[in-house]
Amino acid sequence: ASRVAAHVQDRVSPTCVDVGCAIGNDCATLLVALGRVGQNSATVTGVDVMEAQLATARERVPEATFVQGDAARLPFEDASVDSLQCARLLIHSADLHATLDEFMRVLKPGGIGCFYEGDFRTQTLLTSDAAIAKVHAAKLALSTGGIANPNVAHAVFQYLLASPDAEHVTLDGFPSVQRDPTYGLGARMLEMDKGQCRKLVEAGT
Repeated sequence: ASRVAAHVQDRVSPTCVDVGCAIGNDCATLLVALGRVGQNSATVTGVDVMEAQLATARERVPEATFVQGDAARLPFEDASVDSLQCARLLIHSADLHATLDEFMRVLKPGGIGCFYEGDFRTQTLLTSDAAIAKVHAAKLALSTGGIANPNVAHAVFQYLLASPDAEHVTLDGFPSVQRDPTYGLGARMLEMDKGQCRKLVEAGT
């Protein structure tokens, strides 16, 4: 959000879009970072395919606009958006290249795109127990098998580097060390874990 705000600070009434906005958390964060009021205020629009999510977003973040739409067919004119962001969205994209092309279509020349995505190839479990390591590897294979783009961060970077429509492409990686195997979700994550283990047992893994 701070990077987007810094990039558009000199633009008059910039249009900022969050694709896959869900219930509007990132739109709210962006509005705070922009901190613009009056005639030169920014327009923040969230886009999501699920109307139920958008209804909640409209209640939670009334300062933003929320519209239903598909990431690969955005409801914006060519070169009409100053900034476009998404988080944990492209990992699920059925056609990653088409979606990225759509993002570049709506961005103005000199606009900024920020994509917060991961890469499952970099996930490592630190353990000296071979049995636990084997189970973890099997669970990871099961999880990534149902994901469209498990190595999406690298794929996006590679595609944008080769695109004549993108410039100043950077990849800002960061490590994430989780000491809590439930990622703070507690019993909910443990139930998901049990479900995965049951599927692996049923498959004879």
